[in-house]
Amino acid sequence: MTMTTGFNASDREHSHFSYSPITSRPALRLPGGAKLVLSIVLHFECMDFAVTAETVKDPRWRERIQPDPRHYSWYEYGNRVAIFRILDLLDRLNLRVTVAANALACERYPFLVGEFLRRGYEIAAHGHAANSMVSGAMKNADEEALIGDVISRIEACSEQPVEGWISQDYGQSPSTPALLAKAGLKYLIDWPNDDQPFVMTGAGGIISIPAAFELDDMRLFVDRKMQAWRYPHMVGDAAACLLAEGADQPRLLPLSIHPWVFGAPHRFRYLDQTLQGLAGNELIWNATGRDIALRIKSLAGLSSA
Repeated sequence: MTMTTGFNASDREHSHFSYSPITSRPALRLPGGAKLVLSIVLHFECMDFAVTAETVKDPRWRERIQPDPRHYSWYEYGNRVAIFRILDLLDRLNLRVTVAANALACERYPFLVGEFLRRGYEIAAHGHAANSMVSGAMKNADEEALIGDVISRIEACSEQPVEGWISQDYGQSPSTPALLAKAGLKYLIDWPNDDQPFVMTGAGGIISIPAAFELDDMRLFVDRKMQAWRYPHMVGDAAACLLAEGADQPRLLPLSIHPWVFGAPHRFRYLDQTLQGLAGNELIWNATGRDIALRIKSLAGLSSA
């Protein structure tokens, strides 16, 4: 595959895909006649206590210095305690998820990797650690090496192929989609620009599955300081709107769950309420990233953009 910079020099627009209005696409056909895809991403992350000087940090944490025990242990709470509340809930509702896994978290918490595999969850790559982002400041060769390293480490821990990528904190360079396709990955979950999955035809054909930026619990409760009781109403409204539109053109509802955020005891009941409202609906197809990517491929590019 020929590598590009990811930009069209003439107008400074990216070259990953072209514009595609949802009103002029062929209808997306879902299994069982479903009208809505429910894509749940469960984050499995940890902080690297020994970050290097060249590490690109999420701007929200850039004022903090190392070591950072508050953030380090907050993330760890998710992996020591809160994750088990969420796993019990997912078990009870028989919901399937895609795990966004840091390579370092897989190596640090093999017990949890085993819990995910035992449940049949898909494990997608989520970078090295929670405090290390991909960005345009990286050289292509360095980013390509990082992607390969992350994939190989996660596969060594899970003993199954990695097919998807979810960038840490949505960080990408102009070349990231093409580099992911070059590495053999089938999909990414980074771009919140659609209500349907689509093919990035200019980036090696990798499939973009919409990201849950607007309904990301980290963004809602930590960044925007929203009260958790509002979440079931927000998701319920979103699901109702998308199901109504899905009667003619099926849609996707992405949800992003961070255990140290939504697994906290004062918020957890609202996650429970939300997922109960979605589980078991015959018009909703609960699918992993791999399921969705395979479906789009099988439809021979009906949702290509």
